[in-house]
Formats: sequence, C-alpha cells, structure tokens
Amino acid sequence: MKTQPLSVFFFSFLFAFTASADSYIDSLQVAIKTEKNDIHRFHAMALLAVDFMPAEMDSSKVLLEAGSSLAKAVNHPKEMAAWLNISGNFNWYTGNTDSAMVNYRIVYYMDSPEISSRKAAAAVNIASLYNRAGKKDSARYFHNRARDLFIELDDQAGLAHVNRSLGIAYFRQNNYELALRHYLEALEYQESVQDTFALIYTYDSMGNVLSNLGDFEKAEEYFKKAINLYEHFPKSPNIGSIYNNLATLYEKYSDEYPDIAIMNAKKGLETLEKHPSLSTELSLYSNLGMFYYDKGDYDASREWFEKSFEIDIKKSYPHLYAGQLYNYGRLLAATGNYREARNYFNESIEVAEKAGSFSRNKATYMDLFRLDSILGNYHAAIAHLQESYRFRDSIWQQDRADRISELRILHEIDQKEAENRMLREANLLKEEVIQKQRYLMILGFSASALFVLLIIILWLTSKNIKKKKEEIESIHQQLVQKQNEVVKQNELLDQKNQELEELNRTKDKLFSIISHDLKGPFNSLLGFLNILVEDSEQMDQAQRQEILRSLKYSSERTYDMLTNLLEWSTIQRGKMSNKPEPVFIRSLINECVKMLDYDINKKEHDIIVDADHTLSANVDPQLLKSILINLINNSVKFTHRGGHLTVKSRKLNDEGLLSVCVTDNGIGIPAEHIPSLFKIESEHRRPGTEREIGTGLGLITVKEIVNLMGGEISVETEPGTGSTFCITIPANE
Repeated sequence: MKTQPLSVFFFSFLFAFTASADSYIDSLQVAIKTEKNDIHRFHAMALLAVDFMPAEMDSSKVLLEAGSSLAKAVNHPKEMAAWLNISGNFNWYTGNTDSAMVNYRIVYYMDSPEISSRKAAAAVNIASLYNRAGKKDSARYFHNRARDLFIELDDQAGLAHVNRSLGIAYFRQNNYELALRHYLEALEYQESVQDTFALIYTYDSMGNVLSNLGDFEKAEEYFKKAINLYEHFPKSPNIGSIYNNLATLYEKYSDEYPDIAIMNAKKGLETLEKHPSLSTELSLYSNLGMFYYDKGDYDASREWFEKSFEIDIKKSYPHLYAGQLYNYGRLLAATGNYREARNYFNESIEVAEKAGSFSRNKATYMDLFRLDSILGNYHAAIAHLQESYRFRDSIWQQDRADRISELRILHEIDQKEAENRMLREANLLKEEVIQKQRYLMILGFSASALFVLLIIILWLTSKNIKKKKEEIESIHQQLVQKQNEVVKQNELLDQKNQELEELNRTKDKLFSIISHDLKGPFNSLLGFLNILVEDSEQMDQAQRQEILRSLKYSSERTYDMLTNLLEWSTIQRGKMSNKPEPVFIRSLINECVKMLDYDINKKEHDIIVDADHTLSANVDPQLLKSILINLINNSVKFTHRGGHLTVKSRKLNDEGLLSVCVTDNGIGIPAEHIPSLFKIESEHRRPGTEREIGTGLGLITVKEIVNLMGGEISVETEPGTGSTFCITIPANE
C-alpha cells in the first residue's frame, strides 16, 4: 500500500474544483514571473512544485531549487518550513527517503510558534517513514505528536491525514479492524470537503482492508469508487495499483474468476502508459501469470511470468521477487519440470527469509513437501512439512501478539477519548463558574447604592447558583457513569485475554496431537515400507502378507485419527451443519457395526444390537454415524479380547427423545478422570487393551456433535467392570 507525503493532500484540494487545471497552472506561472512580493512569489512556486509531483519531477526540481534561494532570502520560518516540507516530499517520491527524513526532522525541531501546522505535517511524514522502516514505536510516537498538534490547531484536514496514515500503519501490521477504524475517521472528513485526490487513496486502502476481512461486496464497492473518482482526477498515479487490487479481490472471492480478474489486470497494465510504476507493473505481470495458471493455460502463464522476470527488482522489492520465484516454481511443478521447480522454490525461501516473509516461506515449504512426496523423497517431504508448520506457528504467534496489541491500543484510544471528554467538560464547567463569580463581583460593586435592587439580584443569583449546582451534580453523575464504562471496557479486555488464552490451549492441544500422536504411526508406516523396499526379495509370501496387514492396520488407525482431527476442526470453525431427516435406528447401528467389523472380530468380541426395527429418529444420519462409530470403537478398544458389547436404543416416554447406549464389560474409567473426559485441556489419554492409540479428541468431538443435534451425553463407569455411554436424540414423531 502506497503512502503519500502530507502536504500533497493539503495543497491538492485547494484547487481540485477550479475551472480547469490548465488555468490554475497558468495563474501560478504568471504570479511567479510578475509578482514583486517575494513571499507571494515563493508561495506560487511552492504550489506549482506540488502540482507537478509526481508526474513531472524535473519541473518540480527546478522550482524547488529556485524556491530554496528565495526562502533563504526571505529568512522567515514559515517559508523555510514550507520549502523543507516540499523538498522532503520530492525526495520521498524520488526514493531518497533518508534525505526526506532529514528535511522533515529539521521542520519538526524548528522553534517557532508560527509553523505549528507545518510541524504537524512533518510529524505525520516522519511517522510514515518510520512505519515503512518497521520502527513501530517511533512511528506511533510521531503519529501521536502530529495528532496533538492538529487538535491544538483544530485542523480537521490534518487529523484526517493522521488517521489515514495510522490506517496504513495498522494495515501493514495486519491489524485490519484498527486500520478500518482510522480510515473511516479520515473518510468522514474527506467526503465532507470532496477531497478527490485523497479519497482515491482512502477508497483503495479501505478496499484492501475489507478484502482481508473477507467482505467481498464492500471491498469491490470501494475499489470501484476509487476508479470512478479517477475520471475526475486523472493525475492520480496509483490507478494501475487499484485495478491490480480489484483483480486480486476477484481472484480471492468471485465465482466469475479468473476471466474478470484477468480483464482488470490488463486494464491496470494499460494505465501504466500514463503513470508508470515498476512495482505495480511487476505485480500485474506476476498476477496474470497466476490467473492463467489457475485457469490451466500454462503457456500463457509462462509468458506473463517471463515478462515479470525481465524487471530487475531483487534489491528494491525482495518480497515481490520471492513471490515471483514461488509462483514460477509452482508453474514448473505443474508442468512436470520438478528439478527447476525445486531450484526456484529454494531461491524463493532464501529471498523471503531475508525479507522476513513468514507466510511466503510457509507456502513454499508446503509446495516442496508436495514435490518430494510425488518424487518419493518421504524423509525430505516430512522435513519440509515440519518447516511449513514451524512457519505457520510463527505466523499464528505473531497474529496473536498483534491482536492483543490491537485490543490494547483500542482500549487506550477509548480511554484517552473518555478522559479528553471529561477534561473538556470539566474545563467548560470551570469557565462557567469563573464567569459567574466575576459577574457577581461586578454586580456587588455596581449595586452598592441600590440596596433593594441588590437584594433582588442576590436572590436571583442564589437561585441561579442552585441551578448550577444541580447541573454540576448532573455532570458529576455523568463523569461517574463514564468511569464505569471505562471499568467495563477493562473487564471486556480481560475477557478477550481469557479467550485468547483458551485459543492458545486449543492450539497447543492440536499441535501436541500432530507432533506426538501422528508422528508414531507415520514412523511405523515408513519403517514397514523401508523393510518391504530393502528386504522384500528375502521374504516369503506369508511374511510379506503379515507386513501388508500391519501397514493396512497402521494406515486405518492413522486415518481414524485424522478423521477425528478433521471433524473436531470442522466443529471449531463452525462449518459443521445439522441436517435432520427420519432415520431407522437399528439399521443405522448395524451399518456402524459392519464398518467396525474388522476390529470387533480381531478382538473376538460379541456385540448385541438391541433396538426395535420400527424405532425412528429425526437426526442427521452422518452425524449420528460419527457419534456411534466413536463410541463403539472406544468400547472395542478398551475391552479385553473376548469381551461383550451392547448397543441399545429406547424411546423416552413423553419427551420426544430417543436414547442410544453403548455398554461394554471393559476396563472402565477411573472416577477422577470422568470430569475431564469431554474437555480439550484434558491430558487424560490411555492406550487400548492391546496398546491401541488415539488422539484424545473422540469423546470431545462426540459431545460437540451431540450438542449440535440438540441432545446430551452421559457416562456411567466402574474400573474393571465396564462403561456405558448414553446419548439422547430427537425422536421421529
């Protein structure tokens, strides 16, 4: 997202609605040639230099050099500060950000009460430069200083730009809600004065934020608003970038992608003829390569990627270059050129590592995992998968830290606003009291000769004071109420922190399952496969069959674990839906028993299904299958060989419910473990009677699904005797 120096926005709306841009420029040129007053001539040079940026930088440079001499000759803080700010803008546009920082800092530290507005403008630009350099604390300090200065000046235009600059800063930190809040505050002022130039940038920025927040329709609306405004302000240099953002939006969300995305990307390329931008051109070429790749047109995709590599951006835009390498590597892998694809992936990882792009490395390692899996390099594939998970965890931790920081900042902003309101109200009250006191003194001295009139005035004044006291009490009550609101906000922040801690525990549980429980089965699979590969010729048929049966068993266990993980993950994301329909219970139970027939026979269990053929429930059959398979599988797992299992279903009288119970004569559950059976933070996991393993998510998933279906689950158990798990579900009346 591009940022613009502040004074460009200050000057832009001064002439946005003049008769024509040409007449405005002509007027300034005449003033420069004919004006005898040096200050007026300097102002004309400054305005014209700003107007030439960024389209005609050479003309701006000439005017700034002439203005430098004139500013020094005038020797006035206002003119010198104006020249330094505009010079900073020029250096910024030409990429000399260090020189721009020097210009702005000189203005900021100038000691003159006449240049407060220029100091504020310099503070915003200093904050933006620090933000670009990743120095968030310094950026935040200067943003706050700029805001304070503009509040003192009651400068709404300056406050709008501070808010837009803060929006950009928080967007780069992925704090999208906070970014949107500041953009909306800036937008309120910009729309009120119809600042077309500033609105183009703000609409584009809001489109990017809403795109990341998943609001496709609103994001599309703001991008199109920015493009429509371009017709009224064709000098805007970022129109190609807006088309590029719109194309990317269609790629992410629209069902009509990729054709509409390709069309908008090509429109963006057309605009670069008038407003060239190296980074935008590169991004458009690379995106077109990906659009055609997703469409399956690999020849066109290769053509656009090769165009993007013609632009040398290794040093200037390392994050974009890393994306180029990664996307082209995907194309090579898709066309079967695995060796070259690996080279591009490895170089992408190296560049992204230097640029600090965790998300890019996460995606690249995942593609290397797929590549080595295809080629049979399973050890390397697993190593790449672990690296991808490591980067995913780093991203999650960073997002969590940013979210906590965002909540803290929101709280500080709200608290500061509440304090400012209370301070303003207290000052107004104090001024009223002082005014009344002065008024009473004047009346006392003036009415010394008129005793009767004095009594009347004192009576009226006493009545007025009583009224003011009531007003003071009312304001005091309001202040107390505001204080209570701040306390409630603090409580809300504590609640949010607790929710974040709960999410962290859930993440830890998931990672523990992935890193410990899935690692063992995969090691077993790899070990058996290694034996088959290296020693198969020395084995007889019976040995090979035994290894294959072990592979099948280990694969089925791993698949069951993954199924539990996926079902639990689906529930956590709120993606699982309940679609009830009439279902015959006995038939569905028999189907589940048949699916587990191998495990039941292997452990020589007897199983009895006790349910009437006519018994019918109103449930989602797939959800109920998942529940019963989990419960029956648990009974099989925790019952010694030759055990007895019963699945019984009965209708509960006058309640519109059915009960389904799974009973075994297995090892039972210790009493101290029962309260934590259905909780994610539970560390209670036991192997089966024949060392069968599990994720610990089975019963948790069952409880979540039962709740989704509108039922309940209960357990009765005794160590060494067995367990009974019962669920209630809606009956089909």
